[in-house]
Amino acid sequence: MITVNNLPCRRLTGRLPAILLAAALITALPLLSQEASPDPRVYFPLQVGNTWRFVNSAGAETVTQVVRIEKVQNEEGYRLETSVANRVVSSEVLAVRPDGIYRLAANDVPLNPPMPVLKNPLKAGASWSFQSQVKDRTIGGTLTVQSLAEAEMTRAGKFKCVKVAGDNLQLDKQKAALTTWYAPQVGPVKISIKIGEQETTLELVEFKLAPPTRDKSEKPDQAKPEK
Repeated sequence: MITVNNLPCRRLTGRLPAILLAAALITALPLLSQEASPDPRVYFPLQVGNTWRFVNSAGAETVTQVVRIEKVQNEEGYRLETSVANRVVSSEVLAVRPDGIYRLAANDVPLNPPMPVLKNPLKAGASWSFQSQVKDRTIGGTLTVQSLAEAEMTRAGKFKCVKVAGDNLQLDKQKAALTTWYAPQVGPVKISIKIGEQETTLELVEFKLAPPTRDKSEKPDQAKPEK
């Protein structure tokens, strides 16, 4: 495993549920200038074996890992599972499309239509609206790229991030908000979630990058870390 401490180009100093938007809200990158249009895959590396360890506002730890590639309604995606004390508590499936990264399913339930997580190209001020059905629940709203280079300090170090936020999301009749900070070649390093009056923040403690694989099931266009 390669830890975030071995990726010097991705940190500024010192040294993900599925993370998550209810079932879709709690499930909801090289350093580039504001003028650049980075590829979303660089900001959310989806290789089987990649692992993120987070701590939430209450001090509890969660571990999210890309466990395998699986199909959801005939589309291949990467299955991420989030565990607490070695017990899987949630999952999601993310797909890489030419126009961005989409959530195909949350907790083994397909989203109809799939929910865009990051759209390509990433540009400051760009936004995208969505409305998805998860069983009998509806989630919708607009996500906006608020910054392409926001400095964010976490327990894993300091990163220059793409910040994506939705302040007026709707989960059925509940108001919700989601802000995610994505670091290049690392993925989500901080996530702020609010549903109704409940609010929590997840902060990255450690990221482990899976070793290179020759598995033919891996997508050939998947972004690879710098050597």
